[in-house]
Amino acid sequence: MKVIQVGPDDSRPGGIRTVMLSLKNSVLGDLFGMDIIPTSSKSHRIQTFLDGSKQLKNVIKSGSCDCVHIHMSENASVYRTVYLIHWIKAHSSSRVIVQSHGGSIQSFFARCPRRIKNNLLGGLGMADLIVVLTPGWKQWWKALLPNVQYEVVPNAVDLPNITSCSYLDDLEAKKNILFMGQLGERKGTYLLIQAIPDVLLRHPDAQFVFAGDGEVDQCVAYAEELGVNDNCNFVGWADLQKKDLLLKDASMLILPSKEESFGIVLLEAMSYGLPVICSDGGFMHEVVDAGKDGLVFPSGDRAALSRAVCTLLENPGLCRKMGEFGRLKVARSYETSVAIDTWKQIYFRILA
Repeated sequence: MKVIQVGPDDSRPGGIRTVMLSLKNSVLGDLFGMDIIPTSSKSHRIQTFLDGSKQLKNVIKSGSCDCVHIHMSENASVYRTVYLIHWIKAHSSSRVIVQSHGGSIQSFFARCPRRIKNNLLGGLGMADLIVVLTPGWKQWWKALLPNVQYEVVPNAVDLPNITSCSYLDDLEAKKNILFMGQLGERKGTYLLIQAIPDVLLRHPDAQFVFAGDGEVDQCVAYAEELGVNDNCNFVGWADLQKKDLLLKDASMLILPSKEESFGIVLLEAMSYGLPVICSDGGFMHEVVDAGKDGLVFPSGDRAALSRAVCTLLENPGLCRKMGEFGRLKVARSYETSVAIDTWKQIYFRILA
């Protein structure tokens, strides 16, 4: 039995690529002879798709592919996915799993003309299984495609070994607020910068760390325009080592996205024993038990966001309790080994 994963190449680091590598580098890689065929990239996007499609077609024609696991986001990714599904189903008996990752998938379909939307949904309806990240997301998809089989498989993270670290003992003295992700409007970066002046009125020593690529120059200019640049630190994209240091130096993590499919950075922060703040946009709030391991604010509400930040800064005991609850939740439900076991069962069932 052989499974081929289709999705972004390593020029596009992030949640989807992390999931793909996590599956391939686990026991599933050997068990299912798993390979990855890139069909999207940061540059040369059309050529990457053409090359990837050709490679996938050759593998399928050779008869050495039993299941294609397509990682789909939104926009052009949906069109690519539907094209591949049509071709696979017309030329082989290979099973097709579509894993829906895109945080903006709702708004994408909302602005699609009816005819195009129906054509896309018709292609997606040919998949053997659609995998989503949260129960709420499953209900949204079922309203669009009620006759498709679904499975909920949340993203997962490795639980860091921090039992011997003393940085959690310093949590009460810290006022480092961390943002990780692609800087820009969709991730709510500008909203967070807008909230900083209100936070500084009560906590002038608070520091906001922005880790990620995207609209960095624009965000720096906006912070300067609002006069908060001295309290902001834009550190660029964080690799695993840098991310580890940032999480160990943070007192909380904020993900203020307008839309978000899951928000794996929330789990990463929880795994380090940090409280989190997120908006109710998309489905990421399903990851957070509001009041237990973090706070949820109405999407786009700057005042509510600044209040949430101040609440955590002013209640270090609450932060500690939230961090402990979140880390325990990750260990029980979102640790990588749990997800790998789930995927193993899915693959065996699909290929039976």
